[in-house]
Amino acid sequence: MLRKSFYMVLALLLISSLSLFAQDCKDKKTDCSTDCSSTCTTTTSDCDHGDVVESSGVQTSWNGVCPVKGEKLPENAPTYEYAGKIWGFCCQDCLNKFKADPEKYKSNVSPCGKSYVGKKS
Repeated sequence: MLRKSFYMVLALLLISSLSLFAQDCKDKKTDCSTDCSSTCTTTTSDCDHGDVVESSGVQTSWNGVCPVKGEKLPENAPTYEYAGKIWGFCCQDCLNKFKADPEKYKSNVSPCGKSYVGKKS
């Protein structure tokens, strides 16, 4: 009887730790302050989100502003996976520009993805 109770407690602890891990994975999406003053880990590699190449608002992007124009992302922003991150864009034209030269635009977004740090054209 004591052995059975021990295993039940152990199973409950395991289930609790797994649910906390899942919540931690979900919370990493919003780990950054608006001004990026805190350390942030917002890459999609922190959690298992699969290999999405392109979608229309189905995947959540790590950035909150368009890396091309600096605009805030709309609710159903087009997305694209590049360098292990799901990038969001304000419109399809910006997505196409990014796909043509991602290295040119990826540094326009702050490390936590919440603000535009590039020169607006």
